[in-house]
Amino acid sequence: SANLMVNRSHPSFEYFNVFYHLHAANDNFSRLGFNVVDFPLHFDAHGTESDQSSYVPSDVFPYLKFGDGGVDDGEDAEVIVHEYGHAVIHSVAPNTSVGSERSALDEGMCDYFALSYTARLADYNRSTIFDWDGHNEYWEGRTLTDTRTYPSDKLNNIYGDGILWASALSEIAEHIGMEEADRLALQSLYSWFPFMLLSDAAQLYTQADTILNDAQNCDIITAVFCARGLLRGCEDTLISTTPLTAPYLGNSFDFSFNNEPLFIYPNGNEILMLEVFDLKGCLIHTEDWESSDATFYSWDEAALPQGAFILRLSTPSASYSFKIVKLW
Repeated sequence: SANLMVNRSHPSFEYFNVFYHLHAANDNFSRLGFNVVDFPLHFDAHGTESDQSSYVPSDVFPYLKFGDGGVDDGEDAEVIVHEYGHAVIHSVAPNTSVGSERSALDEGMCDYFALSYTARLADYNRSTIFDWDGHNEYWEGRTLTDTRTYPSDKLNNIYGDGILWASALSEIAEHIGMEEADRLALQSLYSWFPFMLLSDAAQLYTQADTILNDAQNCDIITAVFCARGLLRGCEDTLISTTPLTAPYLGNSFDFSFNNEPLFIYPNGNEILMLEVFDLKGCLIHTEDWESSDATFYSWDEAALPQGAFILRLSTPSASYSFKIVKLW
């Protein structure tokens, strides 16, 4: 029988490690209901002496090769799953990886798959990937907390612009759960096409939520994508004489009828206080808020009775009032 008791100094270690994480990643996607990479996939855990790994698409002999430069790439689960992500995209949207933003989307989606995979195992360095292979003297790795806006802040670099896409998906996952975000990412891939833009991918991701969830996560997804300019109408170069600068509310229907939280989107404002008045003008609830850079707040005041109310948000420069209704 094979002796698997080896450490990373043994040349077989990377083969065992790559094999394990490829199968585990595929099992995760299958469990979510997606039959991806339904063809034989070969790999070489010591495919090159450089610090570079890749997926080589082919209708005859698709394979992954992992580099031994710096830290062996076959030792890092996130490198393995990132490269496997390219095989996933190739399997569901073959021959579509054409164009600069389309290539950036490939890299960003694979970065997200790598983050999602290891986030199931541990929360350590939750927002960074390639923690074993990178973030050291060999290279800086990647951190998926980018808040650049599209299209003005594009780097015109497939890896840098991929981080913008992956950061948006990572933030969405924090709000709706990693498993649900994975399902939306996978579903959207089936509609990817050549020369697509980052904004196209955001639209397809939003449509995937409509297909799978009847748009239950629409408010959150829209807020995250819009904050980065990734949805049409939210681009940071949009010319408007009346730009939207005020806070706004979301999920108000489900707040009113289905006992769900109300979403409060600061839209770049610092909210100092939340107050609720009845329609006679009597103050019935107040909260002092601390400064936060959150994209949105989930607010649920269980003691609020049935009825109609005025919710007022106070910022350093102005106050904003909204009519809210609670019918449960």
